[in-house]
Amino acid sequence: MPPFSQKAVVRGYLLVVLAALLWSFCGPIAKLAYAHGAGPAETGFWRTAFAALFFWLHALRKQDYRIALADRGTLLLFGALSIAAMNYCFMQSVRESGVGMAAVLLYTAPLCVAIMSRFVFKERLHGLKVFAIALGFAGVACISLSEGFAQSGALSTGIAFGLAAGLAYSVQYIVAKLFLSRYSGVTIYCYGFSGAMIALFPFISFTAISPTGWLAMLALGFFSTYLAYLAYTLALSVLPPTKAVVAANAEPLFAALLAWIWWGELLPPLAFAGGACIIAAVFLMARE
Repeated sequence: MPPFSQKAVVRGYLLVVLAALLWSFCGPIAKLAYAHGAGPAETGFWRTAFAALFFWLHALRKQDYRIALADRGTLLLFGALSIAAMNYCFMQSVRESGVGMAAVLLYTAPLCVAIMSRFVFKERLHGLKVFAIALGFAGVACISLSEGFAQSGALSTGIAFGLAAGLAYSVQYIVAKLFLSRYSGVTIYCYGFSGAMIALFPFISFTAISPTGWLAMLALGFFSTYLAYLAYTLALSVLPPTKAVVAANAEPLFAALLAWIWWGELLPPLAFAGGACIIAAVFLMARE
């Protein structure tokens, strides 16, 4: 990493924490949208649609949208297969298993990245990294077997959707690593969120949504998506990815706190221990 002033590094950490805080509001705001007429698929669609709009407005203002024709198709496909799937599965997980559980399961993503990087970037899996992967999946097992979760069909479905969201989310790390050397984050997400919006459109049924529901989905698109991704991308300009990942681990902690304050959700003790294992594993991955 090139030398940066201490002030710039502190600003980078603050930007990552800001991104984590904005992401953590995704679950509670989504539940607010559900309470006012929106379904999970519809909420996921409008989140990606509003995010795409804001990213395109940003890119057009900065003239930062020109990419190779072949890369346009690749990034649109990336949005359709990764961003769309992550949004749909996360929204379903929030509805079935709650905000805190969905956020914790989403954070299996860095562990999946380590496994995929072994094949995509030929990174070795050894030592602390292997232990971190084992610890993370032990955490997932604790969540799945926790009292009241394993016995519930709906919650089991929520866990499955949460794991699927984490897997889809992990693909975003791989694609970002492949494309950020050529394009800005704004350019990548212009096409990525456009592809996600197109992919989700056939699966939604438009329902009667109250003004509060529309405001909730607009907030999802602007605060918990556009601003969050923008803050994280800016932070990466002054921080190495491993340091940024450590700070971003605040997201599931923020989400669990918000779920408790906003909705009164509490995780069972074994699920809480599983979540702690997952977060500890991600910290170990960043230090490896």
